[in-house]
Amino acid sequence: MCYGANDIDSRVELWNSLRRLSCDGDTPWMIQGDFNALMNDEERLGGADLDDRHRAEMRECIIEAELTEMRTTGSFYTWTNNQAASERRGGWIGFSLI
Repeated sequence: MCYGANDIDSRVELWNSLRRLSCDGDTPWMIQGDFNALMNDEERLGGADLDDRHRAEMRECIIEAELTEMRTTGSFYTWTNNQAASERRGGWIGFSLI
């Protein structure tokens, strides 16, 4: 289980840790949790646009660690601010990676 920091600069250690774990052998492994990161704009509802760095860091880590996203069923957004429609924000920030 993991929890990614809210700050993009602080998440760098998470990405580096996942890369290191992936190099520890041929044993299958899985990680899941709230990464506080998005891989593309379609995974969010409302709010400011993501910058390229924000989108790229998680995608690059997943590729380098040879992980695959295991999509779930149910609610699309794993986080929402529960506001009225015009103010609602949400995101798919919880992932399972195998």
